[in-house]
Amino acid sequence: TISPDSYASIGIVPTRIENSQLSSSLIGRETCYSPSEEVEDYMNTNQKDWGYSRLNCEIGKEEYVANTKLSCTFIKTNDSSLPRCTPFNSSVFSDSLYSLEPSGRPRFTMDSSLRDKYKEECPKDCSYTRYSFTPSISPLSDTLKQGLRDKVPSGSQINAVVLKLYFTSSDFTVIENRPQPAVQFIAEIGGIMAFFLGLSVITLIECCCYLGFWMKNRCTGSSKESFILPERRLFPPPVMPPDPAFRDQRDRQSDRWTEQYKQELQQRAAQLQANADRDRNREVR
Repeated sequence: TISPDSYASIGIVPTRIENSQLSSSLIGRETCYSPSEEVEDYMNTNQKDWGYSRLNCEIGKEEYVANTKLSCTFIKTNDSSLPRCTPFNSSVFSDSLYSLEPSGRPRFTMDSSLRDKYKEECPKDCSYTRYSFTPSISPLSDTLKQGLRDKVPSGSQINAVVLKLYFTSSDFTVIENRPQPAVQFIAEIGGIMAFFLGLSVITLIECCCYLGFWMKNRCTGSSKESFILPERRLFPPPVMPPDPAFRDQRDRQSDRWTEQYKQELQQRAAQLQANADRDRNREVR
């Protein structure tokens, strides 16, 4: 809000948004309309003059409701022969569509067909221009006030606002939104899986190979040896515990080897003792 006796300068920065390539994206596809595309008349009253836009679509739906229920028009630039809507028509229109509290004025109701057309979502624009504003407000200087007094009859009270609109720069910014490549999408999925689950592409390939061999084995009824790949086993076979007969034989053989080792040690000790006695007798002589 700008108060009286103020000087307001508003800088305008236009930005062009291009979303045309998003309609052909494999991931996150968005449908958009260009100005040259055809839509229903009630969605764009001014299409033949300026082409389709989402703003024209929103205005066109309200214009269609006003033409149907109030027999008047809010837009005088179209080819409609209906009279211009009066302030009373505007109040009835606003109360019927947007106001929930009773105002004492008459209201109109919409049938299902008209309500569906009014509630229909307007397609997005493939390209549109967005404007951002940077206001700067200051009190009027004495020089400007004196200049305004010179332009009005003497004795008249001056209650004015000086408004200045300008472009902050001669540059025109264009933002082009492009679809995400499929390779980048796959790389992001692989990175998330590796980070949270510890999986990799090699692990997934091995799981697919194991699943394929398992299904083949189930369908053909082949033995477990079908899981053995050339020169490499996909998964090592589990170590099975020995049967009781083999374990008893192994224990007996181990005991036999233990007895033989004890006898060899005793023979070696006796031989060493005999050699020591012989050397002692030689020294005594």
